[in-house]
Amino acid sequence: MLQKLRQAMLKQELDMLIVVSTDEHLNEYLPAQNWRLRASTSCGSSQGFTGSAGTAVFCVEGRSQLFVDSRYHLQAEQTCGENFEIQKLGNEGVLDPHKWIASHAGKALSVGADPFVMSPKEWRRYENTLGKIRSQFESDYPKFGRQCLA
Repeated sequence: MLQKLRQAMLKQELDMLIVVSTDEHLNEYLPAQNWRLRASTSCGSSQGFTGSAGTAVFCVEGRSQLFVDSRYHLQAEQTCGENFEIQKLGNEGVLDPHKWIASHAGKALSVGADPFVMSPKEWRRYENTLGKIRSQFESDYPKFGRQCLA
C-alpha cells in the first residue's frame, strides 16, 4: 500500500500527505470500512497501525512519520516501526504533526489531506501553520487536488 500511495502522491505532485485515524463523523473507534490509517500504513506482513488514534504524514522524500499518543507507543513501534519513524507524542521534544511538517519545510511544500475527517479546529491548525510557510495545502483526499491555500 505504501508504494501505491507514494505513486499517487507523485502523480498529484504532493510532497506530503496527512492521514488521520478518524472518520467523517470524527469517531475514534471505527467500523472496518473506515480504517483509513490502518489501510494506508499496512505493508507486507504488517497489518498496519490498528490503534484508535494516530496521524500519519507520508513523505515522498525521506521517511514517513506516524504520530501516536502514549497508549500506542509500543504498538506503533512493533507494527509500523519498519516503515515509519514513530513520533511518540507527549515525549519531550516531539512535535505535533503540523509543527513537524513546518519544521521540515526547506522549500514550499504541497501537502494533501482530507478536511472532512478532521475537526474544524485541527484543520485550521494545519491551514494556519502551513500557510505561514507558504505551502500549498491541498484537500479532498483521496482525489487530492482541491486547493485550500495558495
